Amino acid sequence: MIIKDVTGKILPAVDVLKLAVKYLVNHLITTLEKQGRDIRHDEMNWVLTVPDSFTATDILKLSAEWAGIQPDHLVLVPESVSAFVYCQTTLPQASFAFSHVKPEYMVVDIGGIAADITVFKYDNYQLIQRFHTTGTDCGGRLMKSAQTSITKCIFCDNPGIYHCTECKSAFCQHCRIKHDKLPIRKTHSVTDLKEIDPSAFSSNAMCLSHKSEFIYFCTRCHVLICGRCVTTEHKGHDITDIKTVADGYRRTAENNISELKVAVTKLSNAVGQMTEIDKPIIKRTSESKMAEINAAVNKITKAVSFTQENKLDEEQSQFDMEMEEFQYDLNNKERIYKHQKNICESLVRLMHVSHDITFITSYETLKEIFMTLVITLHQEEKKKYTSLIRRGMFRKLLMQLCLILK
Repeated sequence: MIIKDVTGKILPAVDVLKLAVKYLVNHLITTLEKQGRDIRHDEMNWVLTVPDSFTATDILKLSAEWAGIQPDHLVLVPESVSAFVYCQTTLPQASFAFSHVKPEYMVVDIGGIAADITVFKYDNYQLIQRFHTTGTDCGGRLMKSAQTSITKCIFCDNPGIYHCTECKSAFCQHCRIKHDKLPIRKTHSVTDLKEIDPSAFSSNAMCLSHKSEFIYFCTRCHVLICGRCVTTEHKGHDITDIKTVADGYRRTAENNISELKVAVTKLSNAVGQMTEIDKPIIKRTSESKMAEINAAVNKITKAVSFTQENKLDEEQSQFDMEMEEFQYDLNNKERIYKHQKNICESLVRLMHVSHDITFITSYETLKEIFMTLVITLHQEEKKKYTSLIRRGMFRKLLMQLCLILK
């Protein structure tokens, strides 16, 4: 099957279906990836809606498989069924609730050219199709053309200027003269077309039961009726003329307008109050609070910066002193280490001396030096470095900073 676009270009329908389904798949996968969801094709079940009168299901299944959808992960659902399920699960329960008497529901799908009407019966959690029809030339695209035909002059197709309620037709300036010349139309209501509500074009001035013009109003049933209705469906009912009812409705509408004007004025004042007074107050209050916060932050920042500089200088001075003391101690320990090492080596060599007198005199000399080194080493081990003592000072400094930040 070959289809043609608005520019006259042709393309096989199967190619269009393939590309459409492929775009749908890619768009969903890309969206899920942007959301950080790593989902594969085989982890998803795909539901594609089709018109109720759609018959090329095999081609659509092949297109879906070409786009990466496996046949066992694909479900084709008629649009009327999907609309029914959507209304059931999305609309408020109060506006779309199932009764307990096996109800029937009508789903009306108004497309661009045609309108699909399907009647379902809901029985034991099953959706059963009872009736289906498709009407052409009644879709949404034709509404504009239908309205255009009403706003054109009925005689010459020029743009209409006036509208006759009884004739349900529009006239241009020239053709209205022809309309008004006919005696039967002297009592017709002709109004400027710009003042007519578009919804009035769809109103019906004829009785659908008897195909006659409305001439009365039934006060019991509150409906417009024709002459035959008086002797049939509305026999014995209280009736009145249409003008009396219309005048009453107009008075009620005037009261409604007055009430609405009062309400609109109150709302206008409220909106003005919120816009001119409340909003600036909220803005000024917020700006004042933000200024206070910024000032407090600046104060804290300066205090911390000042404390930081002082403490860093103190720390640098202390570090220099510690390093000097540390280097002195290190040099002293290295000197003791060398001396003690030499004594140890001398003792080792002395152990090889066989002459007793020589051994005793030499050992006494080394022993005195050794005891002196032991005492010196013991004194060095008792020393504590300033860096270890100042840990308590550092904790105190942190506590001071915390108090500043409060």
